[in-house]
Amino acid sequence: MFGAQSIMLGFNQVVVAGGMENMSNAPFILQRNLSVQKMGHVQLKDVMVHAGLRDPCKGRCVGSCGELFLDKFCISHEA
Repeated sequence: MFGAQSIMLGFNQVVVAGGMENMSNAPFILQRNLSVQKMGHVQLKDVMVHAGLRDPCKGRCVGSCGELFLDKFCISHEA
């Protein structure tokens, strides 16, 4: 992002950029309101599966978005 911005702003003509994923350190979450539910079964949810890898508009896995795009525009996997 910073490399692209520096090119768009005219600070650089060429930028070498890198990054790393940090999904391995994503926490687990508890879904309950502690002020209402003081005890009982609570299930841990992986925040990456629950929030990070879900399309916020449709609620489906973002991995399926590419498949939907290919189907919609009749593009083969080979293309």
